[in-house]
Amino acid sequence: MVAQIDHPAFAPGRTAVITGGAAGIGLAVARRLAAAGMRLWLADRQAPAEGVVDELRAAGAGEVAVRQVDVASAGDLISLQQDVFARSGEVGLLMNNAAVGGSRGPSWASLDGWTRAISVNLMGVAHGVCALTQAMIDSDQPGVI
Repeated sequence: MVAQIDHPAFAPGRTAVITGGAAGIGLAVARRLAAAGMRLWLADRQAPAEGVVDELRAAGAGEVAVRQVDVASAGDLISLQQDVFARSGEVGLLMNNAAVGGSRGPSWASLDGWTRAISVNLMGVAHGVCALTQAMIDSDQPGVI
């Protein structure tokens, strides 16, 4: 049995934006939110596996949109925000979930690995918050980040 989520941001018909939503924890959360009847935006560098969108719709998602996004790019998140609000009108949940691991080998051997990890794991969250928070506030609906 799955516990009910008791917050108005998670109500049927509300919109969830999940970065890193194509696989792993992001996709697991998307499955749970689909069962709650939410509209889903999966934002990821990769496309979800074949059949995932149909699975989420069958599970109860009101709408499922997939968008290729690199959270290391502030412009990608601003464009996502514009598309989400133009199509869905609001966001109840922003889940800044996208992440990458470090470089292969010892951490001191690759500055590129550090740069990518910080660009995605830290700045990706900042880009998501900066791009979507004010629009979420302006919608005057309960929301969770």
